[in-house]
Amino acid sequence: RKFNERDFEPKAKEPYPYNSDVRRAEDRVKIAEAKFRREMERARPGHQFRNLSGIWKAWLLSGPPTQAMNIAGTGTYQAFREAARLPAAILDAAVLKPITGQRSIQGPSPTAMIESVIEGAGKKGLRDFAEIMRHGATAEQMKRHQFEEIDFGTNSRAVKLIELAHNAIFRFMSASDRVFWQGAYRRNLIDRANVQAKNEGVSDVKARARELIDDPSAELKADAEHDAFISTFNNDNALSTRIKRARSAVVNPRSLMGKKAAQRLNAAENLALDFILPFDRTPTNVISRIVEASPAGYGKNVLQLIAAATRKSMPIEHQRQFAQTFGNATAGTALMGLGWYLAG
Repeated sequence: RKFNERDFEPKAKEPYPYNSDVRRAEDRVKIAEAKFRREMERARPGHQFRNLSGIWKAWLLSGPPTQAMNIAGTGTYQAFREAARLPAAILDAAVLKPITGQRSIQGPSPTAMIESVIEGAGKKGLRDFAEIMRHGATAEQMKRHQFEEIDFGTNSRAVKLIELAHNAIFRFMSASDRVFWQGAYRRNLIDRANVQAKNEGVSDVKARARELIDDPSAELKADAEHDAFISTFNNDNALSTRIKRARSAVVNPRSLMGKKAAQRLNAAENLALDFILPFDRTPTNVISRIVEASPAGYGKNVLQLIAAATRKSMPIEHQRQFAQTFGNATAGTALMGLGWYLAG
């Protein structure tokens, strides 16, 4: 269509849509980026050993029950996080706000959940799903999942079929997680925008919150993205970081026997470690969420209070973490109690 006056307004109701030529150009850029990543990866020493590691990881994830459990587990956790908002918001409003003078988390909201499903998981999530299945995940997404697409660098049809089958497993798991990530990002963006609008003391909280949602600041966007990584078990954690540091610090024993300087493990030796510990970030995150959603979560609250007392302050982000920990522990403990009662 042609431009009209509303296209040049600060808040255009009908932004000029991308035409087919622009979309085709974007697709060509993504194809070129994916090709460049594959070429660079083939140039790294030990490429074939990393291919074998990728095959091993793909086999571990290839079972339909594994894929179904990943989707069901991530989806169920989104519902749990929403339920845990109730005790978290009560503590935040009744106890923490009188002390700090500000709110940090919003309670459960059906309208926010619906918007996150439609706008986040539905529109953006499904778009990302299609893009990943077509072009593969980005390097950052693959690193977070600890996946690595295989590419033997040959034009053999049989080898290409092997590559396609194995890489499809990584792409499907990354793509399905991305749907949940977009939904969680939208939900937490709505939550943080409403909290910020309330703390600003504006007269029209809804209008201000919508303004922040439509045009979030860099800080607000980064915080919501971090929340989404937590909701999909893809955030960095202390245990996973220590495992990676320990792994990178392991010295090749053979290098200590000669006069040469100590050398790190090569690709073949890292392949051997991958057979023992192929993944560490997601499993450790799952364990961490289970512990937090139990009475042990209240112990974490105690440590957070000690840290706040030491600092003699509780910044809003620490207040949010404290309330969320309390909410997760309360909701999880209630579910455990209900299960125990029904079992008895």
